[in-house]
Amino acid sequence: MSKVLMQLAVTVAASISVSNTSMAAETTALTLGIQPSYFQGDYGTSNTVKMVYVPVFLKYRLGNATFKATIPYIFVSSGDVLVSGGAVVGKSSASGTRNGLGDIWLEGQYKFKTGDGLVPDIQPYAKIKVPTASHSKGLGTGKTDYEVGSALQWKAGTTFYPFLKGGYRIVGKRSELNLRNVATYEGGVTAAVAPHHFLTAMYSGHQSLQRGFASTSDAIVAWDYTGVQDVDLQLYGDKGLSTGSADFGVGFAASIRF
Repeated sequence: MSKVLMQLAVTVAASISVSNTSMAAETTALTLGIQPSYFQGDYGTSNTVKMVYVPVFLKYRLGNATFKATIPYIFVSSGDVLVSGGAVVGKSSASGTRNGLGDIWLEGQYKFKTGDGLVPDIQPYAKIKVPTASHSKGLGTGKTDYEVGSALQWKAGTTFYPFLKGGYRIVGKRSELNLRNVATYEGGVTAAVAPHHFLTAMYSGHQSLQRGFASTSDAIVAWDYTGVQDVDLQLYGDKGLSTGSADFGVGFAASIRF
């Protein structure tokens, strides 16, 4: 049984933190973006798993509420691994190189207050994984996952923006897989290093989806450009800190605000 792969969508947390520092982003109703990434590692097994995860996302803001849909396409090259929501969770009858539509994620969050100093923004969220990925190809479990949690974001002056995020994911079960519900957690800080340029350093992880295996644990560094012409860019790198994570990952994101 393979180790658990880091949930690839967590890298979005860095760009979410950055977007909250931009007045333009605060007044934009619709954002369309793409965030391709590449991850490689053995996840504690004798096989090397290579994954390309290409999510397209659409985000809509209505007052203090934000709604987001993420539709990914996945390429996997490895032995008999099973992927779910961008994570390797077990064995599959499929092997070699395969690709297809991934599981769609739908998310909503609400900002209760604008923080300043020691008082953070409080943003509870809920999201659902729609099982659109092919189970026969090993690209999904065919089951629905749910997650609820909250993010806290601070404004420490005009330069630093610390953030924390914690959640609980209810994982859809299959009789042949020993899956369990897990806690998810992230934390880091974004620094405004120049006009429209931001650097983020963060830690991200979650409990293993299977008991007895290593939890994911990752260090992520990201550079963001919040454009004045409604185009935002991001580059990021990931270093796995546990056998439950990829050895390394890289990616970029581009989005346009309407």
